Amino acid sequence: PGGALFFDGNYSYAGGSYIRPVGANTQAHFTSGQERMRILPNGNIGMGLGGANPVYGLELGGSFGYGNGTNGGYKSRTESRNDAGLIASQSGFFETASPVNYPSGASSWWHLIDVRHSNPTNNYAMQLAGSFFDQRLYFRKTNNNAAQAWSEVLTSSSDNSATANTAWTISANFAYSPDDISSSPLFGDNTDDATSVQNLNFTMRINGVDYSQISICTNGWIAFGNIANTNWTASAFPQTFTNNPIICPFFTDLRDYGGGEHIRILYQGTAPNRTTIVHYRMRALSGTVMVAEFQVQFHEGSNLINVKYFDMNPSLNGQYWGANTAIGFQLQGGANAKTYPITFNGKVLDDNRADREGWSVSPVR
Repeated sequence: PGGALFFDGNYSYAGGSYIRPVGANTQAHFTSGQERMRILPNGNIGMGLGGANPVYGLELGGSFGYGNGTNGGYKSRTESRNDAGLIASQSGFFETASPVNYPSGASSWWHLIDVRHSNPTNNYAMQLAGSFFDQRLYFRKTNNNAAQAWSEVLTSSSDNSATANTAWTISANFAYSPDDISSSPLFGDNTDDATSVQNLNFTMRINGVDYSQISICTNGWIAFGNIANTNWTASAFPQTFTNNPIICPFFTDLRDYGGGEHIRILYQGTAPNRTTIVHYRMRALSGTVMVAEFQVQFHEGSNLINVKYFDMNPSLNGQYWGANTAIGFQLQGGANAKTYPITFNGKVLDDNRADREGWSVSPVR
């Protein structure tokens, strides 16, 4: 007890490499006369600078690098992982110059914080990600889906610098004059329960997904993307007939009776601030005098969507003849979608003066 074991011919404590006790049942390893590792009586091991009093089973002091089998370098605590959706047993801090399954549009260098499930055979993780080159931050929980959509985290500056007050939203309710819309109707006379897929003429990003097309249904709803559904049965939100985002300016059972009804699309403006207008003039099924005329505008850049009502028969205000009516907006997800309802079978339009009433929706950023 109390002895030391030397590993070279230099028996000087000042310069030797040796193992010796440094306390009761405490062992220290030295090289060149400097303590490099310590083992406490409880088995805790401390290594490197600051490792003399480890409180964990293994405690590393100072900086450290990674050995074989990892991609870290330059004594960094950050490893490289190109695919954020990769099933992996290791949680940690990562970087990449070639992002895959990162937020839509990601390129060049990105950070990733990945908190993984203890079972390495599934893909459950909570993740934060952001580009090296801006202050935007994104979040998702993978839910066993490598391509799970990301949501942007709203951030703001607390100081008065030039970066403060950068998260803005804009709301507006404009209406384009119906008699100036000269484009051909999307559907012929006496059309019922039909959908037309049209180009937006630009791209709108909704919840991290880019859409360049819309599916316009005669029954008063418009879905983002290309879907063939012609659903006429409205329900309380969420609408479950599609997983795509959907806006319902006046979702109920409507029909073109061949008496001046139509749905037209019009493109206005110059890139990158263009507007696409969808104008409805339809009648309620089995209610040939019940005209519903309204307009939806999609705005490039701001991703703003406005809805305007022109000529709405008072009998259409709320539920009519047992047919349900839904007004509002929902994100992708179908039955599990996040929804922004205005009403379901609610009398929210002025039955004496329906023209120029409206609402709008847009992302915060």
